[in-house]
Amino acid sequence: FSLLLRPGPDYASQLTMMASLALARVLRSLAPDSSRVTIKWPNDVRMGGRKIAGILVESSLAQDGTDSFSIIGMGVNVNFDPGEYPDIVDIATSLQRELGHPTSRLHLLAAIMKEMEELYWVIKQGGSVREEWASLLDTLGHQVRVSWGEEVYEGFAQGVDEDGGLVLRLPDGSLRTFPAGEVTLRT
Repeated sequence: FSLLLRPGPDYASQLTMMASLALARVLRSLAPDSSRVTIKWPNDVRMGGRKIAGILVESSLAQDGTDSFSIIGMGVNVNFDPGEYPDIVDIATSLQRELGHPTSRLHLLAAIMKEMEELYWVIKQGGSVREEWASLLDTLGHQVRVSWGEEVYEGFAQGVDEDGGLVLRLPDGSLRTFPAGEVTLRT
């Protein structure tokens, strides 16, 4: 699904955090073992280490706030069997696979929207969702490879900044922050 919001430039950076946290909260409420639900920085939600959802936020932000908007796109694997697709069976999962029964897409959407609304109001009132979001990041504390444009960086995922950027400690000890990008855990 896609959701159109008009957040303004001051807190648009928190929308990816908000969306993935909202979904993680819902999935944790459904999962028999909530610790299996994690977030892979910056925008994937996983269950048992396998991707169950991806989130993309596209924004057009004007400095004065007029005509600013953000579109949150969220794709959740609900009622399909990843076992039927050999290319993704080891990296993807679905709610049906994890819970052992089909899930109502309508009820799932309603639960996600309720959580997103709650978190959106926190952000609009000047609060932050970063701390709770960061607590669910399975990327932190691991050696990772970050693809950023044409460059690839490897280092220790040390933390996230206030806007959700990944703070990477490079082999030379320096810190570099990545506002977005594809992160691959190094095994």
